[in-house]
Amino acid sequence: MICAPLLRLVCALCVLAPVGCGAFRQRTPGDAAVSVCRQFSCEGVTALEQGDCQQAESLLRRAVDAAPTDADARRHLAEALWARGEQAEAIRHMRVAVEEEPEHATAVCRLGQMEAAVGEWKLALRRAQHALQHDPKLADAWALRGRAHLETQQPDEALADLIRALEYSPNNRDVLADLARMYGLRQQSHRRLATVHRLLETYPHGEAPVDSLVMEADAYAALGRNDDAAAGLRDAAERWPQSPALLCRLAEAEAAGGRTDAAVAAAQRALAADQTHLPSQHLLARLSAQDAQLR
Repeated sequence: MICAPLLRLVCALCVLAPVGCGAFRQRTPGDAAVSVCRQFSCEGVTALEQGDCQQAESLLRRAVDAAPTDADARRHLAEALWARGEQAEAIRHMRVAVEEEPEHATAVCRLGQMEAAVGEWKLALRRAQHALQHDPKLADAWALRGRAHLETQQPDEALADLIRALEYSPNNRDVLADLARMYGLRQQSHRRLATVHRLLETYPHGEAPVDSLVMEADAYAALGRNDDAAAGLRDAAERWPQSPALLCRLAEAEAAGGRTDAAVAAAQRALAADQTHLPSQHLLARLSAQDAQLR
């Protein structure tokens, strides 16, 4: 690991190194401020990448204080604040950065993502459209516009935008997940399953997150493939054995496939994890009643 003094030296050299004849011109106070700003920015970004958000915020505030109109410093400070949960202030700084560089499509899109995260979907939609004016191939902007269209009750436009986002970023997991959900809402079950499988292929074998496995199981269930749904939920339950909601869904899938004993066992595991879980209680009571009728 590079020690802090050496890292500061590297950052300083990056921002202060003279180039050509410009090295001989007289430095102005503005030049010095920019140099200080960039040094603190360099150190702040490094701290942010290392997960030290508090130190990153401190350094990046000093960068912004040194050069308030430096858009890069503002963007980095916004990200540090966002990482610390200071959403309102993060958005304020990102808006200043965008005012300084309104043609920076990635920054405009990121501002829209932040605004979307706090429910400002109409603003987010405008940011996405603005970003696409300057970079029509920016996948994140297409994805943001798609989500904004969905939130503002424009599902057809949302689907078109998400498909466009995938053209520019074929393995974007967030977009694939959003598309799978869209196909589910539209009851396009085969496309839903194919999209989920495409999502799962982006992960190394055996490393797909539980949420993706559950999405696959739901897609199978929508097609009436209860055995496949149950198999997927068993894998998910092995990875997340203390989730009563997941175990209850597994019990429902086992029951739908005619495996009553397995369904009862899964429901009992759910109640062992949380004895107050009402869906599991109701399911177990229903299974017990069905078993009594058969006898």
